[in-house]
Amino acid sequence: AQKIGEFNDAYIKTRNKRLELEAKLEELRRSSQPGVDILHVRSLIDNPLIDALYSQLLESEVELSRLSKVYRSKHTKVIQIKTKIDNTRNKLQEELKKEVENLKSERSVLLAREKVLQKTISDFENEALGANRKELRYTIFQRNVETNQKLYDTLLSKSKETNITGNIDISNIRTAEEAVMPLFPVRPKKKLNLILSVIFGLMTGIGLSFLWEYLDRSLRTEEDVRRYLDLPVLSIVPLIDRIKG
Repeated sequence: AQKIGEFNDAYIKTRNKRLELEAKLEELRRSSQPGVDILHVRSLIDNPLIDALYSQLLESEVELSRLSKVYRSKHTKVIQIKTKIDNTRNKLQEELKKEVENLKSERSVLLAREKVLQKTISDFENEALGANRKELRYTIFQRNVETNQKLYDTLLSKSKETNITGNIDISNIRTAEEAVMPLFPVRPKKKLNLILSVIFGLMTGIGLSFLWEYLDRSLRTEEDVRRYLDLPVLSIVPLIDRIKG
């Protein structure tokens, strides 16, 4: 884990340095476009020769500005200072190109180192995962062995108990009382069941008749009319059986 941390720190530093370098290269590319002041590039590069050329170019620009106020553009001194400025710019451009190439080479080195570190970290992680997988597999195997051992011990113990039971001497066992076959069957008692059934049937029939009489609310006699309705009987309609066709 410590090695992975060290390699990861180195990878982050290398990547950040590469990103800064690429940003500088992009800024140099933009500054080299036509119409962009070349003096702006000075802040991007730390190079003594380029700094000297920048200073020389700046002094020549100031001198040209002073001479332009005194002489015409065709004057020898003006032409000379312009030529000097052009030469300085050309030298500066050449040095900037060299610096850009150096930065590109440095970027390639950083990128290669970054890939190596990334692969190293990946290898360490895979190795750690492999070790964890092996440890997990060993733990599973160990648990299986323990479970099987417990099962074996249980079966062995039961086997020993069975052997001990089979070897017990039964010569000292005697009969306390011999079994006797009864003359009549114990169950079912048919006569008793028949008597109980008759009694239960009679009681059930009587109970149902009383229940039917209690639930019957129809008026059958003159006495029922006077008792339940408290009204006099005016006439009686005789019951006539239906004539079957």
